[in-house]
Amino acid sequence: MRTLKNSLLLFALIGLSATTYGQSRGGGNIDVQLNIANIAFGNYSAFVGYNMEKDLTLGGVLGYQNFSIGSTTSGEEISYTGFYIAPEARFYFDPSRSGNDGWYGMGYLKFRSAGTSGEPYLGQDVDGNTVSYDQSNNGLALGIGGGRMWTTRFGVTFGAWVGAGYYLFDVESTSVELQEQDIVSNLPSLDFRFGVNVGYRF
Repeated sequence: MRTLKNSLLLFALIGLSATTYGQSRGGGNIDVQLNIANIAFGNYSAFVGYNMEKDLTLGGVLGYQNFSIGSTTSGEEISYTGFYIAPEARFYFDPSRSGNDGWYGMGYLKFRSAGTSGEPYLGQDVDGNTVSYDQSNNGLALGIGGGRMWTTRFGVTFGAWVGAGYYLFDVESTSVELQEQDIVSNLPSLDFRFGVNVGYRF
């Protein structure tokens, strides 16, 4: 029990120290924002960031995605759904006295996990039978971007941003063990992102 109390006290001191450090350098608050630009396409994402200093925010985006690609055999559009998480660091070029606003550049990592449903693909299983199957992909992208953040004295925030990256790897798997897949390419290797954010600074 004493060890547990000591551990909790240590974590509390670390958290307090990090917050005090952030506040002493002009940060110390938290941004929570919703991306409203992609809602019309059935995609949903939210950003949460901790303002370490006046010119530095560390955070991440968690999102649900819905997109389509063309099949390499049938030419039809194949729908994928899934989620992604994207840690990022924002560096503000000329923030105001309140900090963490204005133009910024960012770097990010993005892990994507997406798959089909309804078995839209056809292939040969290990016994030579023609079967329908689903496909799923897990990939990691590295990218950069930029944007602008606006803040109000009431704590409401607005932002607009764009980003582009490249998938370092993309591993695909199928719902059926196949001899040969009829799809010859993975999901797109390039990652394009954009957003119009609305949120609140705590």
